[in-house]
Amino acid sequence: IFCSPGAVSVEALGGPRILWKGGRVDSIDPKDATPDGRLPDADKGSPSANIGHLRKVFGRMGFNDQELVALSGAHTLGKCHYEDSGYEGEWSETPWKFDNSYFNILIQPQAMMDAEAQAWTPKKLPNGRVQYVDPNEVYIM
Repeated sequence: IFCSPGAVSVEALGGPRILWKGGRVDSIDPKDATPDGRLPDADKGSPSANIGHLRKVFGRMGFNDQELVALSGAHTLGKCHYEDSGYEGEWSETPWKFDNSYFNILIQPQAMMDAEAQAWTPKKLPNGRVQYVDPNEVYIM
């Protein structure tokens, strides 16, 4: 039921039209839910552990590194919520529009800052986690 509005939303936000066909049966029985560890966690403690975790989760679905990077472009929509993940902030300048602004900000942070500023800086959060922020602390990585 969730993928139909998702397909419509992608198109409404400027993305491609996605053909959709129903067919999966929903369930409220916990045994039918996705087991823990099948979806990616926000933080595994280190960059190398995070990379390994993403490769494990998405490799199981047949994704290679290039496809994993393309999939991460979905971060152009929405934002990170502290109460859900322990992180807070937007990944793109247009979190309501399906475009490539996430990638633009990720690889071209110089466009947002002074020539002497560092591109992404670590910021320690109240919960002890480290979140990388742009020089203006508007976007997160």
